[in-house]
Amino acid sequence: MIYAAIALGVILLSLAAYRGVCALARWGERRYG
Repeated sequence: MIYAAIALGVILLSLAAYRGVCALARWGERRYG
């Protein structure tokens, strides 16, 4: 059960990081385009 919670946390964290990087890339493209 603990391992499942850790795995879920890692997945959510990686997904959030991926979305953050995409948003940052779009913002930079719009600003410096």
